[in-house]
Amino acid sequence: MVRDALALAVESGDEFTVVGKAADGEEALRLYEEGDVDFLLLDIRLPKISGLDLAKRIRARDKDVKILAMTMYEEASLVYEAMERGVDGYIFKLAKLERLLEAMRKIVRGEKAFDGFAEEKLKEYETSRAERLEKGDVQKVELTKREKDVLGLVARGLTSKQIGDQLFISRFTVDNHRKNLLRKLGLRDSKALIQYANDSGIL
Repeated sequence: MVRDALALAVESGDEFTVVGKAADGEEALRLYEEGDVDFLLLDIRLPKISGLDLAKRIRARDKDVKILAMTMYEEASLVYEAMERGVDGYIFKLAKLERLLEAMRKIVRGEKAFDGFAEEKLKEYETSRAERLEKGDVQKVELTKREKDVLGLVARGLTSKQIGDQLFISRFTVDNHRKNLLRKLGLRDSKALIQYANDSGIL
């Protein structure tokens, strides 16, 4: 329903034509490879292949395609990672339609289109990261290979089920790894895990 509504909204004027809609990252990649796509509007937490991983893959092979990331999550580290992946813009899902279309227009004009909250969160993240590195507060804890694998996928926004599917382990095993990581690193939640992954260079 959301995809259909977005498609109708994007095509409400004469500026954009929707050439495909995808339910997950794999389908989106296939549609991109099969079609003549100039612009990608991506949920950052798509199933199978996350929107951010998809952006990285496509950007590596296509420097000209325009990419606008959408999210429900106001996490500074996700904004930072989106920029690292090569997106042209980052917008909150609950933004008004005109705001979305204006972001798309800016990107087509060759500008960046980071929503106000994204710009603010990015500044907060970069400031926090710089301060922590300067103070030497980034923890250096020895992690197992499996823990690093899980942490890297958590930082990319994947759910426990998606991580389990990629690593061929159960969701419950992934949840146990999450709990162990939090305990081992002395962190409180997934947001802190994501920031740790960025600060420690695991991503």
